[in-house]
Amino acid sequence: MLRLSKKVEYGILAMQYMASHPGNLFTAKSLSENLHLSYDFLAKTMQKLMRAELLDSQQGTKGGYFLARPADTIKLMDILDSLESRPELVDCVSSDKDCEKKNSCLLHDPIRLLQKKVEDVFLETSLYDIAEHNLIEIETKNNRG
Repeated sequence: MLRLSKKVEYGILAMQYMASHPGNLFTAKSLSENLHLSYDFLAKTMQKLMRAELLDSQQGTKGGYFLARPADTIKLMDILDSLESRPELVDCVSSDKDCEKKNSCLLHDPIRLLQKKVEDVFLETSLYDIAEHNLIEIETKNNRG
């Protein structure tokens, strides 16, 4: 089953919260308290998001983190890519992994197509979409395609 790591979950939650409160600055401490997340783990996650240039920070006593660009330009896949590799339904769909049953497996091609659809959802869904619960439009668009 497809599962997002706790690191990705924390990253998405924190960035979603920030996108829901545009123009504000947030410390890792305030985010961890507001979202009931582990401070140490969230602080490390925020640093990775900074290195990926998804977050920026302002130093000083009134400083904190903020989104490095508009929420509608940050895709969920950007967050996933910055925190870990892309989620896979099964190991064999990755091009860098080889399976001895790959050529005779009846599931390989259908699972690869499902994997593509899952990736498309992460590629098309922006932080703005989840912050504003704007997911109906994405679902409609995916059902047409």
